[in-house]
Parts: sequence; C-alpha cells; structure tokens
Amino acid sequence: MRLFLSLMLIATSWSSAIAAEAPPSPPAPLATLADLEARATKENGFPDATPQFHREVIRLIESNTLSSGDDFSRAANMATGPIEEYRSVRMRYELALAAVAKGNLEAEKSLPLFWDSLLRALGRPIRFDPFGVAAKNPDDSSFTREPAPEVIASVLLHPAEARDAASKAKDNAEVKKIVDADQAVRQNWNKLTPDDFKTVATEDHQRNARIRAIVNEGSLHTAQDFANAALVMQHSSGFAGFQLAHELAVCSTLLGDRGMGRWLIAATYDRMLNSVGHDQRFGTQSCLTMGNQKPALGETDEGGICDAERLALGCPTLAAKRANFWTPHPSN
Repeated sequence: MRLFLSLMLIATSWSSAIAAEAPPSPPAPLATLADLEARATKENGFPDATPQFHREVIRLIESNTLSSGDDFSRAANMATGPIEEYRSVRMRYELALAAVAKGNLEAEKSLPLFWDSLLRALGRPIRFDPFGVAAKNPDDSSFTREPAPEVIASVLLHPAEARDAASKAKDNAEVKKIVDADQAVRQNWNKLTPDDFKTVATEDHQRNARIRAIVNEGSLHTAQDFANAALVMQHSSGFAGFQLAHELAVCSTLLGDRGMGRWLIAATYDRMLNSVGHDQRFGTQSCLTMGNQKPALGETDEGGICDAERLALGCPTLAAKRANFWTPHPSN
C-alpha cells in the first residue's frame, strides 16, 4: 500500500512538472470586425449571448487595430449583450465617442441612448430617453429621468440641424469673458497660497453658477460657446458639474470642434468617473506625489479600451502620457 501511494505521488509530481514546463497554448487568431458581425445575431442576442463572443469583442478593441469612425461605430454596436452592465455600456459609449470624434454620423444617432445607458449603470437619472422608457416603466426607479437642458438636448438629438444653426450664429461674449477669467487665475497655479486657493474655489463656484444659468437660458450658440462652457464647468466639485461639463463638450464636438472640444470630452469624462470612485479611462488626470517634481498618472482602467480611442479624442497614448509623468517604483 505504501509503495502504491509513493508511486502515485511520484506520478502526480511528474505530471505537474510536465504541465508546468509545457509551453502555453498559442492565442486564438484575432477575430475581425466582419467575422464578429457575422456571428453577432446568433451569439450576442437574447437569450443566446455567449461570454466567449463578448471576450472576443474586448480582445479586438484592446488590440488597438480599430482606427476609423466606422470601425469604432461597428464595434460599439457589439459591445454589449442583451443584459447591460457598467463595463459593457461604458465600453460601448466610449467607442461611440471615438466614432463621433471621427465624424461618424451613425454613431451620432446612438449617442443619446448610449449615454443614458451609462448613466443608468452608474445609478444616475437618464437624460434623453429617446424611446420613452421612463414613462413606460413608472415603477422602475432605475429609469428615473432628469431631462438634459434644452440647449443640450437639441444638439444631441438633432446634431445636423444644430450644426446648421451654429454656422449662422455668433459666439456668446459673456461666456468668453467667463472662461477668460477662469483661465487667468490658473496661469500661476503652482505659486498660489492656501488663501488663494480658497478664493479660486469661491470664484469657480460663482462662474459655474453663471454658466448653469446661461445653459438653462439656452444662450449657447456655437461650438466655441459649448467648449468654453465645458472648460469652466470641469472646474466643479462633484458628479453633476462634471456630467454637465461632459455633455457640453460632446455638444461642442458634434457642432464641429475638433480641437479643445474633443479633449474636453475625455477630461470631463475621466473626472466624472473619478468623482464616483471609478478609475479614469483616457488618462487625462494626474495626482501629486510626495517629494517628486513630476505628478503621477492617476489610476487608469485599461480594460476594453485602446490608444486609438484616446487619439481620436485628442489625447496622447498612455505610454506617451506616462513618459511625462513620474512612475512609482514597484516597491513603492
């Protein structure tokens, strides 16, 4: 009996050693967009959605091989299955943002719905409700609606008409004056005293309040107006302010801003996620580090997103971003 047990132990150890030494299986070939689209109806719809299909979509996105607005839009349409949850609707919305930044008109149509889905996954009221689900589900608290201001809804729901109107409008001089003041106090940020920071916080609150009033009055007309308003509102102190700043930045980009508006989409989005305990996605936020001249890149969730999306929104790659930041030693 002892001899039998000894032989069994030797055999088990030998098998384990062979398994440990065996090279890992090569990864399966990367599925193409066309291949996934051909399989989507069967493998990504109720009730037959397969986890494997979703993993393949994520793998394709993370391969950083998508590049065009059409690529991003098509991937977005497969990013969730029949049951929507935070990570999948977040991934879908980010792909749609990249597609819109690349000028994809199909993604523009989906953006309000995708934004509502993400807000709902974050436990926040939906903003646009294009299919009237809140009215159809009055007893479902997850469909609480808090309508977006009309000046924002008109752009998100009717971007082509909004672009036409904006092309004939003039920039709002008061919004320009507010953003100039907002930026002026930040020119010598590193030299401000604690008392200076208190003053800036008070002034930021006043500027934010005035921008909110201007938004509610419907007095934003051009892409520049929306970008200026977003830049001011990103200096908020909580989720609601960052959410509004993000919506304003999206409007700016839909109206044709391919400069500051695109970057503000990413920056306001990262701040919004950080404000409710989620890691950023685009790598726009840094944090101070004790005893170091350079700031460190804030915690970044890299799952289901790629540098091509960051570049589409006017951000550098994460590698380029990290090259300019202090990177902590693994033992720190």
